[in-house]
Amino acid sequence: RSMALIEPASFDVVVLGSGVVECLIGSALTRAGKSVLLVDQTDVYGSDFASFTVGGLLGSQDPAVNPNVGPAEQSHGADQQLDLPAGVHAVPLDRPGLPISDVETWQVPGCSVGNERSFILDLAPKVLYQGEELVDVLVRTRAHNYLEFKAVEGCYILQGGALVKVPASRADVFKDKKLGLADKRQLMAFISAAMDAAQGLGRLRAALSSPQPLAQLVASEGLSPKLAAIVLYGIAMAWAAQQQPSSQQQAAASASPPSTDSGASSDGSHDAAGISGQVSAVQGAEALALFTSSIGRFGSPGAFMAPTYGCGSVAEALVRHCAVHGAVTALRHPVSSILVGPRSAQVVTDGASVAAAAGEAGAEDGGAAAGGDGAPTDAPTSRPAAEAGSSSAAQAEARGNTGSSSAPHAAADPNTPVVRGIVCSSGQVLECREALVGSARALRSLLDTSSSSSSQAVPSLVLARAIAVLDGPLHAGEAMATVVIPPRSEGISNEHPIQGLLLSPSSQVAPPGRWLLYLSTPATASSAPATGPSGQLLAALSQLADTAGLQGPGAKASAGVGEASSTGRDAAAGTDGSVPGTGHAAAPAAAAQAKPKVLRAHFFRQELCMPSLLPPQPHQGPPQGGAAPSDGGAATAAAAPAYASITAALPPNVVCCPGPDPCLMGYMAAVSQAQALLKAHFPGVTWLADLPRPGEDGDEGAGAGSGEVEDEIDDLAAALAKLEQVAHAE
Repeated sequence: RSMALIEPASFDVVVLGSGVVECLIGSALTRAGKSVLLVDQTDVYGSDFASFTVGGLLGSQDPAVNPNVGPAEQSHGADQQLDLPAGVHAVPLDRPGLPISDVETWQVPGCSVGNERSFILDLAPKVLYQGEELVDVLVRTRAHNYLEFKAVEGCYILQGGALVKVPASRADVFKDKKLGLADKRQLMAFISAAMDAAQGLGRLRAALSSPQPLAQLVASEGLSPKLAAIVLYGIAMAWAAQQQPSSQQQAAASASPPSTDSGASSDGSHDAAGISGQVSAVQGAEALALFTSSIGRFGSPGAFMAPTYGCGSVAEALVRHCAVHGAVTALRHPVSSILVGPRSAQVVTDGASVAAAAGEAGAEDGGAAAGGDGAPTDAPTSRPAAEAGSSSAAQAEARGNTGSSSAPHAAADPNTPVVRGIVCSSGQVLECREALVGSARALRSLLDTSSSSSSQAVPSLVLARAIAVLDGPLHAGEAMATVVIPPRSEGISNEHPIQGLLLSPSSQVAPPGRWLLYLSTPATASSAPATGPSGQLLAALSQLADTAGLQGPGAKASAGVGEASSTGRDAAAGTDGSVPGTGHAAAPAAAAQAKPKVLRAHFFRQELCMPSLLPPQPHQGPPQGGAAPSDGGAATAAAAPAYASITAALPPNVVCCPGPDPCLMGYMAAVSQAQALLKAHFPGVTWLADLPRPGEDGDEGAGAGSGEVEDEIDDLAAALAKLEQVAHAE
């Protein structure tokens, strides 16, 4: 269908995609006075962090049916169709589909899951730590006013076939009836020492400031395997199996250069080998401090909170913030090519250079560009994105003259090829005066070309994921919860930890009486297409919920499933003691807690392109201190050379934003990436967390003469408490 024309036709910065990283950078640039265009090819905001209906995420792979998937459509971006200045050429961009494959749907025949359109599924499911930096960024920018949060009451780890609470305080440790007295004392001693170390005190001060693996430190402290799993996977939230290297391995690693393996295995699949998930001691200390400081921050007993209407609402709130501060935002605008040429080239001469094929028919696409009536009606959220009116060309020019301190890093030679503009699929040419910001997936065709010249594969990580619809919560009285299944758990034999999120209908992602359970783990050879992603996660799902009656594709039933008990929520173990469809021995079921029933489950593989855990500065060298930013428990030095080599071959004014990290808990990786990229490419622009708090001197939104500092944190706490009361009432 035709697309609305974007006006004006010239911007300081063009942002391809509306993921969290791109929107954080765009928000900072708009606050600095830059004219910004944020353009997305799909019907919803969020890109790699978007939320979709069931059909939008897992439906047809035909681009004529589902606009979110499929190859690039026929574009108007070929050189011979555009009147380009001398020295400027068009570089085609592929239209990336969703990075999902091998979808399997298992369901109980004849069982209704409720209104299909009431489900909101996340491409990058996440919850926020109540104490993480993104919360402060949302408050300082007032973007939290566009969001609602629901407290996540439970935080569990599967041990001995039962879900046990993750203890992170003295009270939690000594209330845990499943830990012996010796284990309680040992765990409490470690947590106390770690807390002292955070203050620069105690015996672990040096150890927790070192780059040694956290697993090695835990082992040296003599923690039992059960306690080690709590620290490594329940608190540090490591998403990959943590190995304790021998002294010989450590010496060899320090003497050899970092691996440049992208994570591709010999059979063409990907695993976590090339993109390491090993947690250092210093990262473990940071994770413990964040976890403990988040507990009860807003009055709820847990450490996490979840946005209502799906994780895409976080990106949408940041888009709104961009629009309020003058950015132009546009949905359903695929970009067919970028224009590369000398910095002196002017690709837009009249302020509205448009290919003849676009004509004036684009005006029929109401609401797609800024100044329309909001988000499309088929967007999976009830709150439309606020899109500010377009700025005039004169205003855009005025905002562009903000001084050299905020200008992006670029080649000194004016003849060095840089990105000068983009060409939309409609044929409209838009000028990019300073920089092009884009997600790694949006720029994938450029990265592939760059990787060919550098002989480096584009770093990526493939995950096995599941989304299950349940008829109740995992634990009575707790509607929302996080779950971790440590590696090599009994009855599952998983190579890597499996992280899970349980979201309730009160978070507006499922119809009444239905819960969504997300499971995620790095894909391994055992989950190759021959066996399907269900082969890696079905056993885990069976440990957490009743899978009786589930049937897979082609009427493939869960073999050996016995009849459900009178409670309707007993373990779904077969009559021979096996976990359905796996052949693994069933672990003991929790006798006191009946299991919710699985009504339907989607299993699939998902590729993360250049995950956010990678070092961010492509042109400026490694981050300060030479350490990769924390992603909630994953250091990835092995992939750093490949990342730097690939992105260094891009035009110097291109800011490539990594994709989501694999951890389901926290946005620390996305925030740290956005901050590092902003400082590298726009060194004079203020980072969002450094903006004045609402009501403080220097805050643009403070009311003149109000004399009062708004306590937005208290407002957020009150809203969260109110939502919790509503959830309990339901």
